[in-house]
Amino acid sequence: MSILTTDPQTGWKRFTKGLAVFFVGLLLILLMPNEQKELLYFSIAILGCGFAYAMTGYIPMLFHRLTSAKRASKHIKFHDDE
Repeated sequence: MSILTTDPQTGWKRFTKGLAVFFVGLLLILLMPNEQKELLYFSIAILGCGFAYAMTGYIPMLFHRLTSAKRASKHIKFHDDE
């Protein structure tokens, strides 16, 4: 399975999973006591992994949207009314 795919549905699923992991890391950071540095580093690692995984889904969705807009603009013909 390729990490970067051009299928928007697969990208969306990957983006939402990564976003969920990101929010788990964020909740760990917000809810933990300040004295535990190891848990802070673990939470930041989870946050970063969630962000990276979400971006592997978002970038192909963005690429698909940009290329489909470019393809659509090629088919539009402008008429001069004069």
